[in-house]
Amino acid sequence: MARKLIPAHRSVRDIDEIWVWNHNEVAAQKLVDELAESGVEAHLCSQGKLEQVASRADIISCATLAETPIVSGQWLKPGAHLDLVGSFTPKMREADNLTMQMGHIFVDTRYGALHETGDLITPLKENAITERDILAEFADLCGGRHRGRKALDNPDEAITVFKSVGDSREDLAGAMLAYQSCTSQGV
Repeated sequence: MARKLIPAHRSVRDIDEIWVWNHNEVAAQKLVDELAESGVEAHLCSQGKLEQVASRADIISCATLAETPIVSGQWLKPGAHLDLVGSFTPKMREADNLTMQMGHIFVDTRYGALHETGDLITPLKENAITERDILAEFADLCGGRHRGRKALDNPDEAITVFKSVGDSREDLAGAMLAYQSCTSQGV
């Protein structure tokens, strides 16, 4: 997923520095090397440096199969955005309860997020957060019913968390975009 997430984030944001962490450092270094070959400068985040690197990051994008949190809310700096796209079962987690308490939570779909991911199921079960802490889903953001970070108090300092579990509407939107792109290019 990181091979797709990095260019996706870079397509809409001016990103100066990229760090890659993986529980398997060999795999992380391979991605760093692939990025370098494509002209993108990236750095390896070694196992013992995750907290240090994460605490400086503006955007943290997680796409793991972790069953225990690997990101701590204590690490997140004001204004950080955490993108959680792994953890697609109730037993999987990428972020701890403190992360969810500190963050303004957005999801792709409320139903999916509340039933499929340990990143939300566990903190809800442990009364660390409530369903009201989920501010909006994609449909709210795309439909203009919520303005995302702009609607938050002190948006530049707000910590935001986006939790994705996947949804067929996202697949359909991606297919429509690909089709439109291909037809506009005569493919």
